[in-house]
Amino acid sequence: MNNNVWVILEHRGGEITTDSLFLLGEARRLLELIKGEGGISVIVFGLKPEKILEALAPYGIVDKVFYNEKIPAGYEPELYVSAINNLVGRHRPSYILLLGNSFGNDLGARLSAELQTGLVCDCVDFKTDSSGRLILTKPVHRGMLY
Repeated sequence: MNNNVWVILEHRGGEITTDSLFLLGEARRLLELIKGEGGISVIVFGLKPEKILEALAPYGIVDKVFYNEKIPAGYEPELYVSAINNLVGRHRPSYILLLGNSFGNDLGARLSAELQTGLVCDCVDFKTDSSGRLILTKPVHRGMLY
């Protein structure tokens, strides 16, 4: 395992969503926080590579783009999980970030089960403690932690 941070990007109508671009900024912050020597990679399905590179070029923080334009842009859970599982097996990232929406929560849960790893949904912040361990903040509603 290395200190690479991966972001699973979402797009609508062929355009990378603003929220996904925001998540790239959080990936950079996470990498700096954990003092990672790795880089930031993105995973995109159903979009041609030229379109992805064009959208990400102004941000200059992505080291690798994993894409599969043959997997439909419409969410196909089994195909997404299988493709990501294969990539993780080959590249071993430390963290995978997804948006906290229905797509991200569903895919995150499926990936967590497939990869047999932890999952924190709806994380609103992160920091490290004095020993360098990553601390994730999750909202609490009416005293209930979901």
